[in-house]
Amino acid sequence: MDATGTVVEDGPFRTAAGVFGGMDVCLSLLAGDHGRQVAGETSRELIMPLHADADSVQEAIDREVTESAGLEPTLRWLQTRLHLPLTLPEIAAHARTSVSSLTRRFRAHTGLSPLQYLLRARLYEAMRLLRETDTPVEQVAAATGFTSPAALRRHFRALTGTTPRDYRRTHRPPRPSA
Repeated sequence: MDATGTVVEDGPFRTAAGVFGGMDVCLSLLAGDHGRQVAGETSRELIMPLHADADSVQEAIDREVTESAGLEPTLRWLQTRLHLPLTLPEIAAHARTSVSSLTRRFRAHTGLSPLQYLLRARLYEAMRLLRETDTPVEQVAAATGFTSPAALRRHFRALTGTTPRDYRRTHRPPRPSA
C-alpha cells in the first residue's frame, strides 16, 4: 500500500486491497486516462445514489432495521447529540435498559455496538458537512463530537481510507464558474 492511497502500482500492474479495492483500481485507471475530475465525478456517481439523497437512504435503512427493536427513539436521540461526549451508561439510561441489554439489541439489529454506531453516525455527519459546507475541519470535528481534529482524522482515515481534506476535495460537487 502506498502513502497516497490504496492503489499500488508496479510497472503496468495495479492492485488494491480492501472491500472497495477493485473500484479504487478502476478509478485510478480512469484518472490516468481521463483526468482526476472525471474520476471524481465517477466516484461520486458510484458511491452516492443517483435519485435519492444518501442521508435519507441511511435513515430509511436505520428505521427499517431498528423499529422492531424499539431502538428508533434512541437512534434519533443519539443523532441530536453527536457533538456531546456520550457514554454507554448514558445511552442505556436513555433507552431505559441495562448496558448489556442495549449492547445485545444494537448488535442484533445494527451489527454494531452502541459506541461503534455512535462513531459511525459521527463520521457520516462529518462526511455530510465536508460535502455540503465550507466549515473548517477543526469545526467539523467539534460539531461531530471528536475530541480533536486529529481524532477525527484518525477515525475518518480508518473508515474511508482518506483524509477529511481529500474527501472534501473529491466528493464535493463541482462549483459553477462565475
